[in-house]
Amino acid sequence: MTELTERGLSRPELGLGHYWYVVSRQWRVVVAGAALGLLVAGAVLLVLPSKYTATTDVRLNVISSTPFDSAHAASTLLDDSTETQIAGSYAVARAASAALHGSLTASALREGSTITASTGATIVHVQFTSASTSKAVKGADALATAYLDYRSTAAKKQISAIVDSVNKSLADLQAKLADANGRVAASPANSTAGVQAATDREVIVAEISTVSTQKSGLQQIDTSGGSLLTSAEQNDVTHSPSALLTLLGGLLAGAVVGVIAAFIVNVFDRRIRSPREVEYRLGVPVLGDIDDTAATIPADGAARGAFRRIRERLLTELDPSVRSIAIIDDTGAEPRSDVAANLAVVLTRAGTLATLVVVGTTDDERAMLRDRLGLVAHASERTAVPHRSSEISGLLVALPIESEGDYASVSTKAISKLTSTAAEYHVIISLPSDADEASRRSVARSVDAAIIVIATNSSRSDQIEQIITELAATGTQLLGAIVVPAGRTLAGTDTDAVADPDVTAAAGH
Repeated sequence: MTELTERGLSRPELGLGHYWYVVSRQWRVVVAGAALGLLVAGAVLLVLPSKYTATTDVRLNVISSTPFDSAHAASTLLDDSTETQIAGSYAVARAASAALHGSLTASALREGSTITASTGATIVHVQFTSASTSKAVKGADALATAYLDYRSTAAKKQISAIVDSVNKSLADLQAKLADANGRVAASPANSTAGVQAATDREVIVAEISTVSTQKSGLQQIDTSGGSLLTSAEQNDVTHSPSALLTLLGGLLAGAVVGVIAAFIVNVFDRRIRSPREVEYRLGVPVLGDIDDTAATIPADGAARGAFRRIRERLLTELDPSVRSIAIIDDTGAEPRSDVAANLAVVLTRAGTLATLVVVGTTDDERAMLRDRLGLVAHASERTAVPHRSSEISGLLVALPIESEGDYASVSTKAISKLTSTAAEYHVIISLPSDADEASRRSVARSVDAAIIVIATNSSRSDQIEQIITELAATGTQLLGAIVVPAGRTLAGTDTDAVADPDVTAAAGH
């Protein structure tokens, strides 16, 4: 059975299973958090405007006089930072707006565009985000085309300026060549002036050849900016916010908040919800779990089987020195719980003589017990036990009448006399659910052990812990708890004794 310390019940250290215990106990809070997160995500989808993003992929041409030079890879001739800045420039956006005939302004195109480069800037991804799919597709393609046109136009202008400079140089060289030819013709053969003029002419001819070759190379440069690899229509258009991802994110975020809230709520939630909580949260062994909400005395059906199992556990595990047991009722039932009476009944039906002391009874409760147990006057020197059951052989019942609710002292005297004069009997003391601390302690001092009756979804852990502490203070052994559902009440009067297959009571008692 359960050992108590001076501070109460000794419970095991909490491990990782505690987290799962809290979540499973407060699953309603977790579900509520997840549902709230889902609602918030749905509201976000309704409030936030939908946005569509289209992507156009372009391949850039390297504008060079030696585009196929294997010594220089195309990626080394392009700068991704420069290219992304050009593609996202206002000049490109303005040209794209003009191509769309003003259906999208340059500012809107620039604001909604995102430019990224890959593969050493040889591939550029032009993205455009708008409120509709068609606008997103048109904007992305227009920006990509304007970007390639801008690169081509800029290259042509640059080459044209260089060619103009080359032509000017050629004109100057040709004038110098004409002058050198004139000097050669005017100078005597083999004269110093003639030789100098001939040398100058050769140098000028070489320069003209070099410049002419340069001009020819410039005129052969490919000035196309690049080509469209994949148009926006051919690429997938993404939608944001994504309904699936938003709802899933809201669900997960809500669940996380729910889990956090579950731990907070659990600190203040003192209700006992299940027999498992009695053992895990309070560390009290559960002697039996009774599911029926309708009680009878004597018990029948599934409840009778449950009480028999409790009886067998007590008889096999109970220390022989334990002769008196207090049944402390924390169910709040009115009239009181049937547990003490039914426990006394099943004990006597197993051949164990029992005396049931029902403390703090009302007139209605005494009438009910006389009716259901068939109580008759018992001629005995033990005046504390004025009744015996005519239907349950071996069962004695005491119904002490207390004054002004102070039944503790009267009951204590009855218990003391019973335990001293009826050693062959197990004394079962039934305390009502409204018994105060003084009464519980007074009865606890007079008995060897105690059992607590706990009602799921009604009993509170702090109240049970207080009872455990009281038992520890009086040195009373706690045998365990019997768990019943909240609202378990006595059914209609049934005075017929129920046959029990375990009847072994000795005749004559």
